Amino acid sequence: ASFGMGCFWEPAESMLKVDGIIDTVSGYTGNKRFDDDKKKTVPSYENVCYGQDWVEGVQVTYDDSVISYGELLNVFFDKQKPAPQSRQYSSIIFPYDEEQYDVASTWSEQNKEINYQRESDGFKAEWTSIEYPRTKFYAAEGYHQGYWQKQRPR
Repeated sequence: ASFGMGCFWEPAESMLKVDGIIDTVSGYTGNKRFDDDKKKTVPSYENVCYGQDWVEGVQVTYDDSVISYGELLNVFFDKQKPAPQSRQYSSIIFPYDEEQYDVASTWSEQNKEINYQRESDGFKAEWTSIEYPRTKFYAAEGYHQGYWQKQRPR
């Protein structure tokens, strides 16, 4: 599963604390024009910061016998830190297939009317969008992986 969750550092780490989530990767996604460009190179953090179509994303590997995709969507919404005026830091679900798209669409409809508010900080998110078919996910540079674990004082 892949999500735009705001700056990817904190959500990538906080997702790892959830039962059933095996791994997370910070990366870049959401740029269809880049995916269609045959002369492209792998995107860099600089491309993402100064480009217009990129989203900082978190790719999540999970055990679906422990946590369902629908439950994962609730975790995603709770852990995200989007910045509404910025595509780079926006809240986006990138379903991998029709089944995930159907679950995400149903989840979105069911939660839209609730005006979902996280209990942890009272943050009212700009509503999450769904982009399907999804664009490719490119892993970010190594220094972005496990960023908070590396930066935290020992």
